[in-house]
Amino acid sequence: MLAYSFLLSSELQATEVFQQRPAQRCDRAALCSELADRYSVTTTAIRHIWDRRTWVWTNLPHWTAAELAASLAEGTCDECKLRKVDKVEDTCEACPINRKRGRPRGARDTYRRQRKNP
Repeated sequence: MLAYSFLLSSELQATEVFQQRPAQRCDRAALCSELADRYSVTTTAIRHIWDRRTWVWTNLPHWTAAELAASLAEGTCDECKLRKVDKVEDTCEACPINRKRGRPRGARDTYRRQRKNP
């Protein structure tokens, strides 16, 4: 049995998957399964790339103007909205669009981490 992963191995593969997304949402299921088999990942990984949840910075140049506007509308802070920021690169560090996903490193440790090179 072939093991499936949630991660693609390269930026090139993520870009290829993003560019093959269907124009209409109703055509997604068959193509999603086909791409998942081809790249040995889950269908969820493919859908997350298409929905701009993962590999965001890699696929940013391939976004349409409407996708860029939608991401800026929901992912910018009030200050950037007042400045009318129109590029993701111009947003401040406090904007939700710039946050890293997941728990900060060492947040669940029971004891303090020791640095390897003090």
